[in-house]
Amino acid sequence: MMNPLATNGCDGQALKQLAVAGRIWLEQHHERVNQLNVFPIPDGDTGINMLLTMRNACAEVEDDASPSAAHIARKLAHGAIMGSRGNSGTILSRIWSGFAQGLGTAEQLSLPILVLALRHASDSAYSGVQTPTEGTILTIIRELAEAAARLDPAPEHDAVAFLERLVAHGWQAVERTPEQLPILKQPAWWIPAALA
Repeated sequence: MMNPLATNGCDGQALKQLAVAGRIWLEQHHERVNQLNVFPIPDGDTGINMLLTMRNACAEVEDDASPSAAHIARKLAHGAIMGSRGNSGTILSRIWSGFAQGLGTAEQLSLPILVLALRHASDSAYSGVQTPTEGTILTIIRELAEAAARLDPAPEHDAVAFLERLVAHGWQAVERTPEQLPILKQPAWWIPAALA
């Protein structure tokens, strides 16, 4: 697979590749994400719900050859919304919807537009939840948006390096969630009491 960010811009087909990469990551790690689910109850299906939502989003663009990043983002959002599963899938679909709104009509996803799209994604996710709770996926998308805004996304900067730094910020945000949602401090909380 070619590097979808080999240039400073990301067209529709490159955005599709990035979405598929996200789906593949969830296919490989959805069980671990299931184990992380604790809010509002530890129902153990967050990972699979996110995976099913991403599968629907990616299916929506599978045969779409459009070079427009905005067009592909809108179709990803539509697929995610129509195929969202559970709370986590619904929030993920809201993230895609806000992301698409942030792109507007942009043919290329430049770094400055990415910053704007992430802010819209965060706002959309929060507005879709009646009582937002920190230490959840909401916190992660918000902190990613805030980090992106701080990372000087000048167009001449290397997009791959920018995204690598952004991903690092995302993992740091995940590591901080136990300070925001106390149940995450409980060791091995996902192990049934009979097995502990």
